Amino acid sequence: SRYQPEHAVFNLHNPEPLSWSDYVHAFREAGRQFELVSVEQWQAQLKRVDSQNALFGVLGFYLDGFEEDIGDISMIEHRNTLNGIRRMGEQYPQKTPALLRRGCDYLKEIDFI
Repeated sequence: SRYQPEHAVFNLHNPEPLSWSDYVHAFREAGRQFELVSVEQWQAQLKRVDSQNALFGVLGFYLDGFEEDIGDISMIEHRNTLNGIRRMGEQYPQKTPALLRRGCDYLKEIDFI
């Protein structure tokens, strides 16, 4: 088929819901420690992050509003990804404890955490 620029971008983000408590639990299981603070305290700390931080580009998701579901991708264009997954006869995987553990294991393996 012909190259179609409007169909060439695939944002690899899983829109299945994930609560903050499940997310924190997964990282605690991976050996990370967390201090739970209020949303206001957390957002105040995020405002101190500078552009050298790898996650600087996504801070707006957490500063402009706060949702319990951290899998919400309503602001991220993902139709190409969804259509590609459907063409393969697949669906986005549920964010189970096992999947979160695999993600944490990978982040450890590459020395990110």
